[in-house]
Amino acid sequence: MAHIYHKANGQRGFSLTRETIAATMGNRSMNILRGDVKTVLYEAVRDTTEIRFATTIDAVNHDERAVHVTLSDGSIEHADLLIGADGLHSATRALAFGPEEDYRLDLDHMVAVYMLDKRPADIAEGTTGTLSAGGRTVAVISVADGRNVAFFGYRTDRSAATPADGPHKVLPASTATWDGWCPRSSRACRQPSPSTS
Repeated sequence: MAHIYHKANGQRGFSLTRETIAATMGNRSMNILRGDVKTVLYEAVRDTTEIRFATTIDAVNHDERAVHVTLSDGSIEHADLLIGADGLHSATRALAFGPEEDYRLDLDHMVAVYMLDKRPADIAEGTTGTLSAGGRTVAVISVADGRNVAFFGYRTDRSAATPADGPHKVLPASTATWDGWCPRSSRACRQPSPSTS
């Protein structure tokens, strides 16, 4: 997979071939989607591990012998260890240690990543295109099976836009000048949809 870097005006800057990337990164260079990781993990343990879907943690308590977890279905589980693997804004962490605002260190950046239903015409098949300018980066990344992922990262004052606002509200002002380079990927995140996260 080639990686093409674009200038701020959208014109092609330089590119790295598949061979160059492999020579510099070796087998460490790969793109893995979170959904693919979840599928692999699920298929590996589904026959030996109890998995509950549509179930969340409502309360966490502990004593000297165990941690006690109340689930949204009303059941209570007791265990030696509770692992919260529920993302950056972990509800498990908040229940165990308090609001994330007490622990969060903001780096004044926001990121939005989502699947595209169609590869933009200005991104060649099997390539990744990147444009960085003015504290912002946009990339369309080719992954397995012909799928394409849009990535937006930009510097921002968190007080001006929070993740709860949703990317379809936050991104328009930050991506307006990218339309000439990759219009489909920047506009796709301006309308809420099941694929936007």
